[in-house]
Amino acid sequence: MDRVHESLMTTRWDIVKQLARRRLMLQGASDAVLRALEEASEDVLMGLPENTLQTCAESLVVLTAQGLTEEEAFRRIEQHRSQFVPGTTLPRPLTLATYVRYRLDLESVPGPPISDDYLTEAASYALRAARAAFRR
Repeated sequence: MDRVHESLMTTRWDIVKQLARRRLMLQGASDAVLRALEEASEDVLMGLPENTLQTCAESLVVLTAQGLTEEEAFRRIEQHRSQFVPGTTLPRPLTLATYVRYRLDLESVPGPPISDDYLTEAASYALRAARAAFRR
């Protein structure tokens, strides 16, 4: 994602939409699907993998700012998440991208497969956006 797009991101839903648009374009989505994404309600956006990614990024930033290590922060996030769907062993290495992959696999997200390359790029972007929002 380039700096022009970064400067335009103002809300969590803008970030979720931007990330989802990128994924859908990589997957060859039609213009109609991309237009529908732009008009999607928050309820629809909440069900997207990008919302999981952004939520995890925001939680990671807040928890590490409170003094937790990234490992401790992921364990806290997982402790909360596992109340709803039992998990397995956390991935190694434990990064935002690998944790979100674990979550998506565990939660059986429907749709075309999401590439690890996309998740790595999207995780980096989501962390930058979450850090910027946290500094405001």
